Amino acid sequence: ALVAWPSDTTVLRSDDLDPQTWHRDEDNVVDLVESWNPFGVSAFVPLVDITSSNGPTEFLLNSQLESVPQGMLMTLSETLGIWPPQVPWSTEGLKAGDVVLFDVRLLHRGMLN
Repeated sequence: ALVAWPSDTTVLRSDDLDPQTWHRDEDNVVDLVESWNPFGVSAFVPLVDITSSNGPTEFLLNSQLESVPQGMLMTLSETLGIWPPQVPWSTEGLKAGDVVLFDVRLLHRGMLN
């Protein structure tokens, strides 16, 4: 069984001007979803306490159930300014060593740090 694979996630630097765009770690893989749902999880483990000034991550709850294409998300978010459709859940307030496990299809973004 495949336990982990490399990620192409971009880490934000303090001189970046914008948060990450909303994204999924993996798109829906129909063959896998038919057998396992969720078919993969990501682990978020902060090494320091998370505050608004050191780059919390935002999550859109239940967004793994939606089928909005990744390219459309960028248009809705950046061009039209009508995304997200709900208030995101934030990792702000988590303590070093806390663990968040989430479906790889859940929409999320890293904020500025």
